[in-house]
Amino acid sequence: MISKTSSKKLARVAPSARGLASAHSGASCHVKQPQLPASAQAEMKTYRKTAVVSFAANAVDPNRHLSNLCGSHPLFWPMDKEVAQLWCSTEQLYQSSKYGATDIGRHPNKDTLVNLRTLLRRQRTPLQVRRLQGRIKSPVRSDWASSSAMPLAAMKWVLELKLYFNAHRPFGRELLKTGRRAIVAVCPDDDYWGAKEVKPGILVGHNHLGRLLMEVRNNAEAILAGELTHPDGFLPD
Repeated sequence: MISKTSSKKLARVAPSARGLASAHSGASCHVKQPQLPASAQAEMKTYRKTAVVSFAANAVDPNRHLSNLCGSHPLFWPMDKEVAQLWCSTEQLYQSSKYGATDIGRHPNKDTLVNLRTLLRRQRTPLQVRRLQGRIKSPVRSDWASSSAMPLAAMKWVLELKLYFNAHRPFGRELLKTGRRAIVAVCPDDDYWGAKEVKPGILVGHNHLGRLLMEVRNNAEAILAGELTHPDGFLPD
């Protein structure tokens, strides 16, 4: 059930989102290729841990709510309250966006065919979603696989939604508290979305997730007013 606060937020932005149904009616699973976010130009960079706001996906990290694997930050999509669906996390919506609404594939744990988006929606935690998606053998949408812009723009989209619906929850408070400092996702095995700690206190990576979080933070006022960079989103019918 959508809370009263969330329902009001949905109502505020509904006029810009009501075109979703007609825009995607009869369309294939392809979405218009987005422009690359500013973070797409990110080269490998070295960060001193003491000079940035770093976070990791573990239960004891003080900035863990910045991670997509931290739960308790639900969001809604589409943003029209008449058709809005609850998503448990940015991770669930992001991973589900890799598949069309009718894409069928083999269940990773069972010898059965399932709707892949429905399968991901049934997972209760962001970590379950990520682990399950990593084991799905079916290919992702062709427009997703063929473009470096699509995954980055889709990640920015879900992060904007995360702030919009969770401005007064730990995520929103932690993000805005970072001020103008650099944000770095510490990922031991991923220097694309984050940065690896190559030696104590030194982080190296593209840090796309951290850079996207900074873009969202810097545009917080517009986002909280319902002005999304990609108002049509990346979850086609």
